[in-house]
Amino acid sequence: TQKDLRRFNKIEYLPGEHPMLIGCGSLGSHLFNQWLRMGWSNWMIADNDNMLPHNVARHILDNAAVGYKKIEALQMVTKAILPEKNQNDVTSFHLDVTIDNEDIEKAFVKADIIVDVSTSLAVPRLLSQKEVARCASLFITPSGKDSVLLLEDSERNLRLHQIEAQYYNWIINHGAGETHLTGHTGSIRYGGGCRDISATIPISSVTLHAGTLCLNGNEKASCARVWQFNNIKGSVTAHDIQLYSSHEQKIEE
Repeated sequence: TQKDLRRFNKIEYLPGEHPMLIGCGSLGSHLFNQWLRMGWSNWMIADNDNMLPHNVARHILDNAAVGYKKIEALQMVTKAILPEKNQNDVTSFHLDVTIDNEDIEKAFVKADIIVDVSTSLAVPRLLSQKEVARCASLFITPSGKDSVLLLEDSERNLRLHQIEAQYYNWIINHGAGETHLTGHTGSIRYGGGCRDISATIPISSVTLHAGTLCLNGNEKASCARVWQFNNIKGSVTAHDIQLYSSHEQKIEE
């Protein structure tokens, strides 16, 4: 049961009763899997991709799901982990959340926390403009060695686009930022389309960072945190980025 899952994982607090996940790729699927097994339920998930053969390398879904919508296959995973009917309901949206849609707008309003794992700059910037619940953006760097959490405070005094700018400032001015985006290990073309390219990141990096990211974000304050993995020593170093209040002035046309 959900209660048992929380007890065995020693989970005393979860940051929302109506969570929303945007992006069900490799990192998103591993986070979703871990959160389900912690007893976090009543999810709304959004992703516009179908499961393709190359996804099997790092996704929690396997070859049996190839050809299906990722969100539909993840609904089946949910029912297998949380068999109780009142806990395994997942509302899914097979669409691009940046395109106007009445159903997704209702979901934004219903959600009490929105987690973006889309790896798209457009999504967190869109969420920053909307009057919704607090949002978080999670991602892995191209090398697979670093992961990042950008989290709004519970009052949304700092929004994702403002935290994003301060994250870039850290990359430029902090010593650890020098290697943060280096070490890209290349990519593989899996189709004929101009964007049919997948990065070469080991699944071990995805699971490592998913395990770290899924346990963070419970604080009420805004947060920008970077984890850097040393694959030789097997160590992970966390960097908390100092955040400052932000003031914006719009210039009318």
